[in-house]
Formats: sequence, C-alpha cells, structure tokens
Amino acid sequence: MKAFEFVVVFIFIILGMAISEVVVSVGQWLRHLPDVTFYWPLLIWMTTGWLLTINYFFSLYRLQKIQVWTIRNFGIIIFSTFTFVLCTYLVVPDGPQPNMPVYFRHNAQTIYIVVVAFLISLILESAYIYRSRNPINFFLPGVAIAVLTGGIWMDNTLSDYLISITMFAFQVVLMVRSRKVIA
Repeated sequence: MKAFEFVVVFIFIILGMAISEVVVSVGQWLRHLPDVTFYWPLLIWMTTGWLLTINYFFSLYRLQKIQVWTIRNFGIIIFSTFTFVLCTYLVVPDGPQPNMPVYFRHNAQTIYIVVVAFLISLILESAYIYRSRNPINFFLPGVAIAVLTGGIWMDNTLSDYLISITMFAFQVVLMVRSRKVIA
C-alpha cells in the first residue's frame, strides 16, 4: 500500500460521513415536506457543499504525486477534511427543522467561522502541499474569507443571501478552473 492510498482511504471515510449526513437529512426533510419552511440561503449552502464535495474528492487525486508524507502535510489534509465535514454537519440540520430560517440564523456565525477555517486550510494546502505560487490560488480564498468575515458581523437575511450566492459562485469558478480529470 502506497502512502497516497493510506492517506486517501482515511479521508474518503470521513468524506463519506459528510455525504451520508446530507443524504439522510434530505430524506428526512422529504418525509416531512409539508411541515418544513425552506430557506433559500441554506439550500444554496447545501448545493455549494455538494459541489465542494465533488471538487474536493477529485482534487485529492493530485496527492498521489507526493512520495513522502510529513506530519505537517498529513495534518493540513486532515484539518481541511475535518473543517469540511464540520461545515456539512453545521449547514445540514439533523432531521426536519420546521423553521429553516431560524435554524440558519441561529448557526450562521458558527458556519461562517468554520468555512473561514476551511478556506485557510485550502490556502495552506496550496502553499505547503501543492507548493503553488500562483497568486490566484490565494486571492480567491482571500476574497471569500473577506466576504464571510463580513457575514460574521452582519446579522440579517440580505447578508445571508449575498454570502450564499457569493460562495456558490466562488465554488463554480473553482470547479471551472480546476477541470479535474481522473485518468
């Protein structure tokens, strides 16, 4: 077993937990559909998270080029995966929440702080693991961090919509830029 396989199996198990959380929660919502009040920013965050899962899954394939794994590199990857799964558990409510706007507003600041931590971990991945020196790899997450930091201090529905749409657009741009191919 190569080092890449050893590291990736552990990460895929953790990512599988995040995916199962989303699927179970959506199934419970569908079961209680008449009682659920939907909130578009939350649904946009969930869609963004789904796209991020796909993109993050394919981005891990690049790790096979790393021959020697250090504790620092493994720690950065685990921190990225941990914050990603934590975001999933915060964004997706357990079971049917009858009032999604209240749920999201109650957890918005925590969600934004964890997403900022995730973006910082992606910057660390670019700098230390992939050894990227491309400024755009640091600029886009930096802009997203600035937007999210604004959301930490603002407490209103308009900021929820703007931040949700901005993060969705950010994820789409990253997916288009990366053009991940496994072959």
